[in-house]
Amino acid sequence: MPFGLCNAPATFERLMEQVLAAVPRSRCVMYLDDLLVHASDFQQALANLTDVLAAIRQAGLQLNPKCQLLRRETAFLGHIISERGVATDPSKVAAVRDWPVPGNVAQAALTEAPVLAYPDAQRLFIFDTDASNTGVGAVLSQEDKDGERVVAYYSRALGKAERNYCVNRRELLAVVRALHHFRPYLQGSHFLLRTDQASLTWLLNFKDPEGQVARWLEQLQGYDFEIRHRAGRLHGNADALSHRPCAAQECRYCSRQEERDQVSPDVMVVQASGDAEGWLPLMPMELREAQEADSTLGKVRGWLEAGQHPERSVVSAESPELKSYYSLYSSLVQRDGLLYRRWQAPGRGSDILQLLVPRAFRPDVLRLVHGSVGVGHFGNNKTLHQLRGKFHWPGCRHDVELHVHCCDSCTAQKGPNQRSRAPLKQHLVGAPMEQTRVRRRRRRKGSWRRCSPRFGAPAELHSDQGRNFESQVLAEVCKRLGVTKTRTTPLHPQSDGLVERFNRTLATKLAILASQHQRDWDRHLPLVLWAYRSAVQESSQLTPAALMFGRELRTPVDLVFGAPPEPEEPSRTREEYYHRLRNRLLVAHDFACKAQASAGFKQKRWYDTRCRGRAFAAGEQVWVYCPERKKGLSPKLRASWRGPGEVVEWLSEVVYRIRVPGRGRLVVLHQDRLAPYRPLATSDAAEPEVSSNTALPSEPEPSDTPLSASGRHKRHRRPPGHLRDFDVQMLVNRVK
Repeated sequence: MPFGLCNAPATFERLMEQVLAAVPRSRCVMYLDDLLVHASDFQQALANLTDVLAAIRQAGLQLNPKCQLLRRETAFLGHIISERGVATDPSKVAAVRDWPVPGNVAQAALTEAPVLAYPDAQRLFIFDTDASNTGVGAVLSQEDKDGERVVAYYSRALGKAERNYCVNRRELLAVVRALHHFRPYLQGSHFLLRTDQASLTWLLNFKDPEGQVARWLEQLQGYDFEIRHRAGRLHGNADALSHRPCAAQECRYCSRQEERDQVSPDVMVVQASGDAEGWLPLMPMELREAQEADSTLGKVRGWLEAGQHPERSVVSAESPELKSYYSLYSSLVQRDGLLYRRWQAPGRGSDILQLLVPRAFRPDVLRLVHGSVGVGHFGNNKTLHQLRGKFHWPGCRHDVELHVHCCDSCTAQKGPNQRSRAPLKQHLVGAPMEQTRVRRRRRRKGSWRRCSPRFGAPAELHSDQGRNFESQVLAEVCKRLGVTKTRTTPLHPQSDGLVERFNRTLATKLAILASQHQRDWDRHLPLVLWAYRSAVQESSQLTPAALMFGRELRTPVDLVFGAPPEPEEPSRTREEYYHRLRNRLLVAHDFACKAQASAGFKQKRWYDTRCRGRAFAAGEQVWVYCPERKKGLSPKLRASWRGPGEVVEWLSEVVYRIRVPGRGRLVVLHQDRLAPYRPLATSDAAEPEVSSNTALPSEPEPSDTPLSASGRHKRHRRPPGHLRDFDVQMLVNRVK
């Protein structure tokens, strides 16, 4: 049935009623082209579905491929039908559900999850509309015993031309667009139209309307409504939808619009009954309870409360962390029920008190001193000094270095410390035109027609992932000619290194020959190609012309001094010339293959000396190098690494299939774009053993080492691991 006929819906509905007349409505509900076959169990659903399909087949109708069969939940006529009953369609509350972060408490109240009411045709519909400089909004509601209940929401942004409308025209536009959206509810029934624009109360009394306004008023003639003015302070429901802020943080237009409208920046609304996002100050009682619950600090508290230094034999079998606190006993104090360490900071005239942090709060302290607002994600030394100014625990230097190394924000911006460099993977060619590599910025219509008839179809075609090379047309051409199509991995031009190196040579020669205005470079291109094809290649030790044609090209040198004579007598017959040329090509190809293999071995041996990193296993988390560029954004302020991604499959020696973070799509990437991912430690992690064998940066040995009586240098012994964060020299000075 053609679309657009005025009686098409009724005619099609009558047809479906006749086709499914034998199927009771208790098993199949229909509305135009929507059929809902329902049942209480699986067997009954199969039986009902069989009856419906048989009736449709008998009538000669066909079902749309988008049909959904045997679903537990489906959308039908603006509602979600499931075994739990009838629910609201998410699209009807999208205008409120997708609301950005509110800017104040009043806006936060508008974003509470709305409870929509079912429309009742026996009650009066209340239709509220409003327009702003950027959008229009509308709310359809009805009154019941609980007051006004929302039926549906509507909002949309104004176009470029619509933003230039006057206030009255924008308000009228909001009415027309919203009425068209809610037409199934309001058509044929009397409703109340409320607006905060008093001029619209005289909407139907306009004299001699023209143009667009006349067409809009003509559309409104099909509705039965009453217009009522409503004060703006009472019209907040539709007004909020028309001023809906943009959810995109990188929208330049909305940022400028908010500056013009003087919109306050986003603030965080914290509900008293929910968990607040962000950092809340800890009470001293919570810190004291955490210190008492800590297995190590609980024993230290017992020492201080007893007021006596325990014997060495008491801690000889304890953990290295407790031994570290044992050596610091003279500097440990207790203030207001909390444990502190008295420490003389360098450059300060007096001692400071460092809070002894229990193990449960150490990850939080590390995040605060490194990544919170006002500390700036600095390196190891600055973060360690920031921590030591207020806190202490044994092995804090090692924990700081590990936290900085595993910080996602730092790694995404600065890049991982352990970047991969995979071994060189070579692509050796055994014969001319066996493997063809292309890279073109723009595709010309006759490029393939000129290449294939002249040299024949290659066995393999290698290119980057440009749209021209990944098109369906080229794929079909390669399929018919028996050409194997391969491609490079994204953002890794080294996969097509032969073409990249040739382009570099070509660009260098053109730069030498081109004039200063650079508009005649295309005239020199044939001369550059002539010179390149007659030059001996370093890898094959032969010229491209000799490998392709079995003879050398005549160059300007031959034109001036003449070509040297052939050592052999010229061929007398065609067969003799053919056999001589064939033997010459076989010798040249064999020599070129051996020379290329030798050169490739040297190149790979030199390249692999700088390889680093390791292979990745399936399921391992990795960093992914994704340098994106967006218009209007500085690349220096954007992170080039994203993580964590997941290794899904190992495809070759240096190529992996990765599930990138974000949308979770699968991409094929080279190992050079990957780096191992190390997550941050959590507060409930197992207690690590602090030992002296932990790999940490050692102090540089002084050059002026004193000599002993025997003439040897005195041996400098490193302090044990539990004294790593203790100033040993200060203790020696105090003892002296």
